Amino acid sequence: MRPALILAAPFIIAVSVMFPCLAGWKVLGGADLASIWYPFMEFTRNSFVHDGVVPLWLPSIFGGIPFEESLVPSIYYPTDILAWLIGIKPALFFAMDISLHLALAGMGAALLARAAGAGTEAGLFGGAAYMLSGYLVAVVKSGTLVFIRAAGLYPWILLALFRALQKPTTGRWLTLSVLLALLPLSASFQPLAYLAVFLPLMVLLLAKRGQRLQSLGGLSLAGAFSGILAGATLLPAFRYFLLSIRSTANAEWQALDPYPLTFFSIFIPSFSPGWEVKYLGIITASIALIGLVRNTRKVLPWVGLAFIALIFSLGIQTPAGRALAHLPLLGSFRGASHWVALVSLCIAIMSAVGFEGLFGSARKKAVVALLLLGAANSADLLRQANPLANARNRTDYDAVNYSRDPLVWFLSQKPGVFRTHTSESHVIPNMRIPSGLEWISGYHGAPLAVFREFYDASMGGCPELPRLLAWLNTKYFITGTNQQMRGLIPLNRFNSMTAGQVWICENPSALPRVFFGRNAQTAEGIPVMERICSDSPDNRRLYVHSRPGTFPSGRLSGGRIISEKHSPNRIEVEADSTGKGLVFFSEAFYPAWSAYVDGQRTQIHRVNVMFRAVATEKGRHVITMTYQSIPFKVGLLLSFLGWTMAAGYFLARRRPQ
Repeated sequence: MRPALILAAPFIIAVSVMFPCLAGWKVLGGADLASIWYPFMEFTRNSFVHDGVVPLWLPSIFGGIPFEESLVPSIYYPTDILAWLIGIKPALFFAMDISLHLALAGMGAALLARAAGAGTEAGLFGGAAYMLSGYLVAVVKSGTLVFIRAAGLYPWILLALFRALQKPTTGRWLTLSVLLALLPLSASFQPLAYLAVFLPLMVLLLAKRGQRLQSLGGLSLAGAFSGILAGATLLPAFRYFLLSIRSTANAEWQALDPYPLTFFSIFIPSFSPGWEVKYLGIITASIALIGLVRNTRKVLPWVGLAFIALIFSLGIQTPAGRALAHLPLLGSFRGASHWVALVSLCIAIMSAVGFEGLFGSARKKAVVALLLLGAANSADLLRQANPLANARNRTDYDAVNYSRDPLVWFLSQKPGVFRTHTSESHVIPNMRIPSGLEWISGYHGAPLAVFREFYDASMGGCPELPRLLAWLNTKYFITGTNQQMRGLIPLNRFNSMTAGQVWICENPSALPRVFFGRNAQTAEGIPVMERICSDSPDNRRLYVHSRPGTFPSGRLSGGRIISEKHSPNRIEVEADSTGKGLVFFSEAFYPAWSAYVDGQRTQIHRVNVMFRAVATEKGRHVITMTYQSIPFKVGLLLSFLGWTMAAGYFLARRRPQ
């Protein structure tokens, strides 16, 4: 009965906390959920249900961006696969997913506490202390799904390593590999990088003497095999990582933590900066201190781990944090305060051990646990640490889903394929992804480098912005006034949901999505963006970033585009060329795309910094572009082989001798 409590109690707590959202009365409205996870899941679900494909390319923002490869979506995480297969609506799905990971956090922490020496009741106290900690409240409140899922997986990963250190077997190391693989599958790359530092330290502090080197070797092999299991995500993500620009790509951003912590803000709620309530809780920390005093031998390694994670969570305020920020991989992330998840977990384990030695009978422990958790929860509520604080009423779902915005309705009535530039908040285009419209801007932590080069130059002072963005097929502008930019034709005025009164203006300079270039020359040694900015888009001059001789140059033959079809993973164009020419595609260049002219493979040329072009001969041709990612195919094969081997091993162990 007691072990069953460890599984049932955290689940009941998680459902109780999330019940308004699970029942459909409220919708979680954290910033990341509203601007990334809701629209991305809706896009995946619609593509699968309506088109029968899993989308690999997202055409809705930035002139197109890789979808599965771009470090954010997690369409191959187990719960996500279930969601788009059976068509669960995003609002309900993420309420269920977050509830599940809160329950996993509590269950895993309780089991880890028991492994560390606590009893069932004390383990439940430690599990509840972790799943209701200020950190998890904060990430649920802000909707940072990556860190919610990671926080749910952390205790299980640490438990698997703890068990492998106690009794190293192939099965236990393999279990660790499987759990580690879930992090990249859930797009939790930053937590995975944290564990690359934390887990070796855990081995050094918890492994038996004389077995530390062997245990480090086992951990290394487990980590390598987890990379194979998550190959379908890791290999393509690594290529995208190299071709994108992160918000942490320079020293200034590497040093920036959007939620900086001080030592006091971690332990005392009143010192917590802003609305992010990332603190451990004074009650939990006090019982952890009792555990240290009463059972030093069991608790001391966890004290060391908590202290190390605490130092890292303070970011550049400490020498260790500054050193960590300059490492090749860890320096690419910001938000050092997310180390607090591991600090909270270690403190919860220490508090469970302290709780075990502090009170007598099981009944007394249960009563005291309820009183302490009630007191801690009351303190949280006084600090407005309500995980559903940003949730909205179901009837207000339009506040996190802008597809019903009258402005969107107006644009959706316009014929043809086009993009829109908006002066509204950069997250609004993401929220409008389910509408099917396409936008120049958007929100993503790591957009493609070629897009940033073109867009930043466009926004960096080019006097003819509408003419420059014409290359991106920007037919409409949403501006604050009808006089904001020269050359625009005002069409209608709307009350924007975020920017007040705005105008929708037409851009008469907008170029088609696909057309024949009129002149081509090599981009080598030429300030391309300066030339594009000073030239008229009507000249349709292409600067080609390919080796001279591999493309037609000089004055090009023209032609006409007969038809074009666009889908997330495929573009098909029928064109009639009067001679040798270059067909321009207003789509972001990315090496995963392959082009075929009448079924014959041909080269895709990068032109005008970020776009694509394909050479054609005289005559009528069918040009097809398909998304064929070699790293994804190789990674998928590795993942299939890895999961087959793991399943085979576990099934063989269960077979009776």
